[in-house]
Amino acid sequence: MKVTVRCAEAEDAAAIAVCLAALGYGTSTTLVAEKLPALMGSSSDTVLVAEDPTTGIVGVVSVHLVPLFHAAGNLARLTALAVVPGHQRKGVGRALVAAAEAFAWQRDCRRVEVTSGDHREDAHTFYGALGYEMDERRFIKHLSSAVGRPRARMTRPVLGGISPFFVVAELDTALAFYREKLGFDVTFRGPADDPFFGIVERDQAMIMFKVVGVPPLPNSQREPGARWDAYVYTPDPDALAAEFASRGVAFSAPLKDDDDGLRGFELKDVDGYVLFFGRTRAS
Repeated sequence: MKVTVRCAEAEDAAAIAVCLAALGYGTSTTLVAEKLPALMGSSSDTVLVAEDPTTGIVGVVSVHLVPLFHAAGNLARLTALAVVPGHQRKGVGRALVAAAEAFAWQRDCRRVEVTSGDHREDAHTFYGALGYEMDERRFIKHLSSAVGRPRARMTRPVLGGISPFFVVAELDTALAFYREKLGFDVTFRGPADDPFFGIVERDQAMIMFKVVGVPPLPNSQREPGARWDAYVYTPDPDALAAEFASRGVAFSAPLKDDDDGLRGFELKDVDGYVLFFGRTRAS
């Protein structure tokens, strides 16, 4: 299904309330109308809606940014995500999450998190398919609670990954290379009227691109000895090299065991960024 994701407007309150009803919440149009102006005027929040050209608004996601005190940057929290029945499992939720993530990455967020009730097994499968992992524990104390509970020992936070952010000359040219030559999916391209930011993903790997009016500057152009702009782990570099070769990809360094204890290969993308695909060699 082709939908347009845009920022919510005040007149969307009734349609958003219908979307939220899909979660089983009795959120009234009046309550949505009261909250929207504050969220729309906040630099730490956004409400995005998915609009079908025929039926109108069919989904909504809200995002709240929280500054990290113990580390640099922010975290983003999806505070609501809902798609109306009849439009679920058609890519609407995926489009909303991609737009929410783009909002977060552009605002120095280091991670995106979402809470999903234990009974929402379909939602768990959905988030897992988008690369989200169950991590840590959440402890809640409601205002109405009269009895405190003992603290539980927290587990060590887990890092999910790190994503390169490449300045590119032409967004669509870069996206096409990663999609057609390297088998990535384009999960975001926007804004719709004048795209300058994009995201591609394949399995657990994600790369972001942005056109900012200056030419790309790969590491190798600044210092020839610093060739790589990204290291992409793959457990089977031999199979991946064969796949890329079948797609007509030219390698800047062939598949081999190098002197640094790695097995893999290098390639240059259309902007000159050098990516190494490989793994450490077994001892």
